[in-house]
Amino acid sequence: MNLSIESVLESLKGDRTNFRRLKNLLVYAQNYELAAYVREKEKEFFPEDEEEKQEIAYAKEMHLLFKMVELKVSPEGAWLAAKALEEFKRLGGEFSIKNASKLIAKQRQLFDIE
Repeated sequence: MNLSIESVLESLKGDRTNFRRLKNLLVYAQNYELAAYVREKEKEFFPEDEEEKQEIAYAKEMHLLFKMVELKVSPEGAWLAAKALEEFKRLGGEFSIKNASKLIAKQRQLFDIE
């Protein structure tokens, strides 16, 4: 069987999660050139929409804010904490496990967390 990287990427065209897994595996294997190529194909196959760009920028902003007050949290964690506080405030303190689950699902989707 003779598989090329192009045929593998083509087979993953509709599966962003496994596309990212492949890219991360290549980085782990220290095959940076191929990982960079896969990243370019990822951008081509799965372009970021405006909402995604805004949420990622917000995560970076919140990460910096939390670092300034010496809270050690990842950008993904900073995003989740800030969004949970926003939702808690918006709901007047009536925050539920359902609200938390929705935020966690969105965080996992946005930042490719398994």
